[in-house]
Amino acid sequence: MLCEGEKAVVSWEARGETGMAVQEETAEKGAHDCVPSGRDAFAFTLVAHRGSEERERRVEVVQLHLDFTEPIAIHTNSIEGTEVVASGDKNSALWDSRVEVAAIGSCQNRTVSVQHAGKTATVEQGKGLSDALAGTPVSGTWELRSPLSAEEQSDPSLRPKELKVLATLRCRNDTR
Repeated sequence: MLCEGEKAVVSWEARGETGMAVQEETAEKGAHDCVPSGRDAFAFTLVAHRGSEERERRVEVVQLHLDFTEPIAIHTNSIEGTEVVASGDKNSALWDSRVEVAAIGSCQNRTVSVQHAGKTATVEQGKGLSDALAGTPVSGTWELRSPLSAEEQSDPSLRPKELKVLATLRCRNDTR
């Protein structure tokens, strides 16, 4: 993962005839309002041929722009009173300590309360972004809670299978 302005050097040691394939990850498209943005992902595959042998090595590089977005989506795992609850961890291997939350916003047309890294925020559709979680890491345990509508309370099949918020992320100031 590279922050804005950083460069990557990818090295291979190979014998024989070599070739490289570069593939750019396509951006997620859709009409919904909860898609990642502000990053470019590339996969580099080096292929080395020597006689009848062929070997491949693949490296993925993600270039982050100054402010980028990432959905925080967690499967619901309980009902407490009249709220649906989703709790889980974001992958610390993927999100290192250089990346932090700048703000969060709603993306499911519902009110969602978020607890993460000892802080709490509530976001509502159309009410703008909350910076209450600013400075927290992306990785770690997230808990999302949302009130159930009367219809969702009476018909369990209507309850959301996951809760989401859209996080605006940034690289920490000391890495820019």
